[in-house]
Amino acid sequence: MDDDRGPVPNVSTSRRRRATGVLAVGTSAVAWWPAFTLGAWGIVFFEQLMLLWAVATAAFIVLVVAGKQESVSRLRLSALLVPTAWLVLAFVNRTGQESALGDVARVIGTVITILGIPAMAVLILRVSSPTADDVRDGRDRFAAGLAVLVVVVGAYGAGVWNERFLTCDDFVVSGNSAPPGCNPGTPTLGTSTDP
Repeated sequence: MDDDRGPVPNVSTSRRRRATGVLAVGTSAVAWWPAFTLGAWGIVFFEQLMLLWAVATAAFIVLVVAGKQESVSRLRLSALLVPTAWLVLAFVNRTGQESALGDVARVIGTVITILGIPAMAVLILRVSSPTADDVRDGRDRFAAGLAVLVVVVGAYGAGVWNERFLTCDDFVVSGNSAPPGCNPGTPTLGTSTDP
């Protein structure tokens, strides 16, 4: 069987499944929170954008300076600069003032975070785990991608309908602010913050 990088090496099925599992679980672990915050608060938090910028910038520098045995396409290298472009756009816009440039920066920031965090997680796993490179078969990639998609869509839905299973105090107890429309009932995850 071939993929876009050539023939797939003879890798045992159990090793491929483990590698696919590592890729799907690792990526899902990173990608669920931005999807949930987008659903619950209608925004992606700044620390998620800054995390994406930090990882993308580090990956760009390592790939350019240290190089890699495999060549990296200019398109992929350029994609690693998208979070930096967002940061520059955000710096140019005056904080706290409504403007078309600010709206564009927010939309771009949200899109690159939702798409970029899973992509960055895959990149990190491929660089840090030798077995992640075993996920070359189209079916394995589809399974990993489907698993991440289900988690991201589910996390977004959980954020949108958080009032069905979380309360305002659950968010406060966890160190977050209560999202708009949260359930004011008795907390399910800790003690009430009321005196």
